[in-house]
Amino acid sequence: MSVIVPNVIGMGRPDAEAALQARLLRYIARFPFAADGDGRATVQSPPAGTLVPSFTVVTVSYPSPMGPLDDTSVQGPTLRAGTYEGTIKSVLIGNPYGSGQGAWVSFDTQMDGGAVSFTGVLYFDHAVAPAAPPDRTEWMRRGAMLGAAQRAFTHGHRVRLITSSDLFIVSIELFA
Repeated sequence: MSVIVPNVIGMGRPDAEAALQARLLRYIARFPFAADGDGRATVQSPPAGTLVPSFTVVTVSYPSPMGPLDDTSVQGPTLRAGTYEGTIKSVLIGNPYGSGQGAWVSFDTQMDGGAVSFTGVLYFDHAVAPAAPPDRTEWMRRGAMLGAAQRAFTHGHRVRLITSSDLFIVSIELFA
């Protein structure tokens, strides 16, 4: 389902995020330094009026004279756990949102009569709260998931993803 990005320029963060969430859009807050900034939104991407799939990430800047703060991770509404069929549009490896190392896929599917895009986690190594190193079985699972995602992306295969409630990819099935 496609939605139109609302204009959040001039809004405070709570109001801007409520407007984005009401349209089923996810969001990232940026906090750049600006001597004359007052914490209200000054820049958004994609811009207001853009037609995008539900669950698209909108980046909003809230400049402040307090100095730069860490950008927040992606927030907002998310899809339910379940099975989705569609295509992988990109494979991201590393640290795309400033929230740790891992691997993610960007995925397009059809739902509720329209296009929906979301980002799902293949695996995640949190940088803030490190845990014990993954065991051999986990390393093999990560390699297999990443390989399947890259193959599906490279060859344009349709896939069936099974996700958990936090959009963690539980399994990938490729269709030739």
